[in-house]
Amino acid sequence: MTTTAADGGTPAAPQAGDQYVQSLARGLAVIRAFDTDHPLMTLTEVAARTDLTRATARRFLHTLVELGYVRTDGKTFALTAKVLQLGYAYLSGLSLPQLAQPYLEELSLKLGESTSAAVLDGTDIAYIARVTTRRIMTIGITVGTRFPAYATSMGRVLLAHLPPADLKAYLAAADIKPLTPRAWEPFRSCWPCWKQSGPRAGACWTRSWSWA
Repeated sequence: MTTTAADGGTPAAPQAGDQYVQSLARGLAVIRAFDTDHPLMTLTEVAARTDLTRATARRFLHTLVELGYVRTDGKTFALTAKVLQLGYAYLSGLSLPQLAQPYLEELSLKLGESTSAAVLDGTDIAYIARVTTRRIMTIGITVGTRFPAYATSMGRVLLAHLPPADLKAYLAAADIKPLTPRAWEPFRSCWPCWKQSGPRAGACWTRSWSWA
């Protein structure tokens, strides 16, 4: 009897047909057999993990070796970096917000805090992704919200990692003004720090007020 998902067991593998190429499915199964716990395997181990015969597993492995996706020392097999190309087409089609969203969700769940991703756009930061938590009081930040980069923690992190020439250009173009008394004085005192410390300058801002 074939076990199905409705029976509560493992879903049955699709059967070969006019629209199903079994050899391709088996080749992908061989690639997926390698993981963190099994980065290096013998032919027997690959066959066992894919439910293929040793002869079938051998043909797929050596085909993948010829194509450059698998390497072998004659006894064991391992994936090569070329396997990354298989996922590149998908990843290259994703936007930065789509790539960032699952990581923001995971971080928000772990910390119990809102998380955001932003990019520098001129002298502002623009929020491109955000995960919010439920609180009595919340800050009205949504995707597309813009703030002066110098006045936000998110912006300061981005500014702190700019090349010196780009940071100099930003400081010359930004309309820097006191938004609150707490924000203004730390910025004045840290002005030399930006020029001298580069990425370390971000630490100068940890006690100042910001929106994010």
